[in-house]
Formats: sequence, C-alpha cells, structure tokens
Amino acid sequence: MRGEDINTHPTTTITCPECGHNKAAWWLQQTRSADEAPTRFFQCLKCKHTWREYD
Repeated sequence: MRGEDINTHPTTTITCPECGHNKAAWWLQQTRSADEAPTRFFQCLKCKHTWREYD
C-alpha cells in the first residue's frame, strides 16, 4: 500500500488491536507463493495502524 491513498480501498467493520476503533480499510496482497491464499491487510481509519490476517 505504499504511496496509495487509503480512501481508494474498501472499508469494513473490524476492531483495531491498537486503539479499538471499529472501521478499517482493507486490501489483498499476495505475500506467499502463488498457490497459497493472499494475505488480507487492514489499516485503521483512526490511528492508521496496519495489521494482517492470513486465511
């Protein structure tokens, strides 16, 4: 997400582990081999903390 505007990503209701806010932008990125599921990243809309979730 480097250099991208967070406002272009869809948002979801999820609790930020840092500040407890309940809205975050999300996107998918292939971080492992192509035969594995992509990683979902979240960025809190309040504090900008970024975390990931694996499938």
